[in-house]
Amino acid sequence: MSSLSKYSFDNYDSDISRLNVQYAFLKTAFGYPQLVPPEIDISHVSKVIDIATGTGAWALDFASLPDVRNRNVQIFACDISTAKFPPEEERKAKGINFFQQDVTELFPDELLGTFDLVNLMYLSYSLTENGWKKALKNIHGLLRPGGHLILRENDNVMYDREHPPPLRSQVLDPAAYMQGTSVLVNMNRILVGGALQLGFIVGLSHRLSTMLEEASLQVISVQDPLVPFGNYCDIQKGLNGASFSAFKAHTIENCIKVLDMVSRTMMKGGGLELADGIRIVNEEGRQVLMEEITRSLGEGGLMVVSDWVGMRPIES
Repeated sequence: MSSLSKYSFDNYDSDISRLNVQYAFLKTAFGYPQLVPPEIDISHVSKVIDIATGTGAWALDFASLPDVRNRNVQIFACDISTAKFPPEEERKAKGINFFQQDVTELFPDELLGTFDLVNLMYLSYSLTENGWKKALKNIHGLLRPGGHLILRENDNVMYDREHPPPLRSQVLDPAAYMQGTSVLVNMNRILVGGALQLGFIVGLSHRLSTMLEEASLQVISVQDPLVPFGNYCDIQKGLNGASFSAFKAHTIENCIKVLDMVSRTMMKGGGLELADGIRIVNEEGRQVLMEEITRSLGEGGLMVVSDWVGMRPIES
């Protein structure tokens, strides 16, 4: 795992709040009535695990579903760090077993082949290509034959209406989004450039089909909506027509935090490369760039978040 697997935001409490609001934002993007994609029948789920759970928002939400609450469903949640786990009394009240676990490391033997459902979200800025191979292999091992995986990920590229994303069937060229002199390009020089510098995958929605198949997981369905930030929250709608307007301020704050974190990490790796060979090598220059980005983020833009349902085949 990379050094970014453990979050480095300064304000612990505000980071927990940010993650919980981000979860609500994603629910608005997909708008599933039963929290999980319709391809999954909750009534057939008796054991579930939320991996990279963070604050436990998904696991807590899942435990509150009437179809889950009224049955003896076993719910587990794990993360590489326990720092953002909910209070113990809340975990016990919901009957969720939280434990520390790195998704790239082997899980306890007693858990292997026992889960009907695995949920995994937002590790695109935590796993290298080799990390993904290990993670998906481990997830395959956790699922019983016929069990499902929900995988939700970000492409780590910022777009706007003048520069839309390629189709999922097309090749995404990361370098193409770091060419030019606009503020959006400079954002991508941080987000895309940082991902490349740290060995992460850019454009997961263009790769996951193959990656899942290589892990012997069958792709059942894919949704890859454009999600907005800034003023685009007043224009772009969720898959079911829901408005993002209430999240406008959050999306700006979230982008600033992520770009600030990544740019700080890039500086430790040698600096930031901007257009026309301009290179930022000190904190003063980074601050000037972040101030310019902060002034422009309100104009808004778009990102791709893809939602995959995979299944361990019955015969595997």
